Amino acid sequence: MEELLSYRLADLLLFSESTYLRQFERYNQWLYPGQYIAAIYGLLVLVFITRFNLFLNRILFMIQGLCWLLMSYGFLWQFYQSINWMVLYFIPVFIIQGFIFLRLGFKQNLILAKGRVLFSGLILWFLALIFNPVLEFSTQRNFSELSCFLLTPDSIAVTSVATMMLFNQKWLWFIPSFSWLVFSLLTYLSMESYSVLIPGMSLIIIMIYLLTPLNRLSANKPTL
Repeated sequence: MEELLSYRLADLLLFSESTYLRQFERYNQWLYPGQYIAAIYGLLVLVFITRFNLFLNRILFMIQGLCWLLMSYGFLWQFYQSINWMVLYFIPVFIIQGFIFLRLGFKQNLILAKGRVLFSGLILWFLALIFNPVLEFSTQRNFSELSCFLLTPDSIAVTSVATMMLFNQKWLWFIPSFSWLVFSLLTYLSMESYSVLIPGMSLIIIMIYLLTPLNRLSANKPTL
C-alpha cells in the first residue's frame, strides 16, 4: 500500500511535454490553413450571436458536429494516439459527441438562452477563443505548437459546452465533452503545465452551471 501511495500522477505519464507539443506542431501543419478560418469564425460568432436566427443556429451546431468528427480522425487517430494509447478510447466518444451536435442541429428548436446561462456560455467561448492561445503563448509555446480554436480537443470541448449553455440544452448532451476535459485536466496536471487552467476553469464553470437548480429546470428536454 505504501508503495502505491508513493506514485505520483506524473509517474503514469507516457510521454514528455515536448513530445506532446510536437503532435500539435504536426497537426497544425496537416490542418493549415484551417486554424485561421476557425479563429475568424469564432470571432464572428461572438460578434453576431444575438442576431442569429434559427437557420444560423442550426449551422452553428452542425459545424461543431463536423469538427468533432474531423478531430476524431485528424488529431486523435493520426497524431495523438502514437504517443498515448488511451486516447483510442476517446475516438468513439468524439464521434458520439459529433453526431449529438449534428442531430441537435437538425431536430432541436434552438433558442438563445438569457441571463446567467448566456453569460456562462460566452465566458467559456471566450476562454477557448482568446484566453487559451494567449496562455499557451505566454508559457513559451512556439506559434506552431498552439492549440487551434474549435479544431483541437480542449478547444472543441470547451466551445461545445459553451454552445450547449448558449442554447440551454440538456446537460446529458455534453457528457462526452466533460469527460475529455477531465482527461485533459489530469494530463496537464501530470505534466505540471499551466495549460491545466483551461480545462480546470472550464470544469469549475460547468459545475456551477450544473449545480444551479434554475439551469437544470429551464434546460430544454432532449429530443434525440
